[in-house]
Amino acid sequence: GLGVDEPITCLLTTIERDAGVPVVVAALPGEVAGVCLRAGSRTCLFVNGMQYVGRRRFTLAHEYGHHAMGHEGAPPDSTQTVINGLARSPIEVQANAFAAELLAPAAGVRAMVDGEPTLETLGRIAGHFGVSMQSALWRVNNLGLTRRDAHLRRELADPELYRWARPAERDDELARIG
Repeated sequence: GLGVDEPITCLLTTIERDAGVPVVVAALPGEVAGVCLRAGSRTCLFVNGMQYVGRRRFTLAHEYGHHAMGHEGAPPDSTQTVINGLARSPIEVQANAFAAELLAPAAGVRAMVDGEPTLETLGRIAGHFGVSMQSALWRVNNLGLTRRDAHLRRELADPELYRWARPAERDDELARIG
């Protein structure tokens, strides 16, 4: 029911209430970021509640992608495959692409980029769509909206950045879970 450029207000509510898929947020072992468990026609999604809320949000969208696309036998997803974009299998790449479009729709991201993106642009995208600045950079790079990916990555890696720039965190149910 959203426009092609609108953010999801609360991903957890949308998936549980609107899509009817239960979600468990809990401490998961090791580097497990999330899991999509399917048994027949039933699905339950698990998200590692010990990770930063932006990561939880992307992981939840990724796991929901496995469900929505009918992926069978997807192994538990690690932080490396979900967040760091190191997925090699086609179903992991598809779930990452699904999550990126669900959380930060291409039309909405494009509408927010006028010229070459800056850190300020990434911060606006991150705040508007409830994603991390790293995810915002990944999205503008993936959409071909920047030629300065390496430069922006270096700027985002600077620890001083986070002393003065903190994108507003989306206040939703996933963020309220301790």
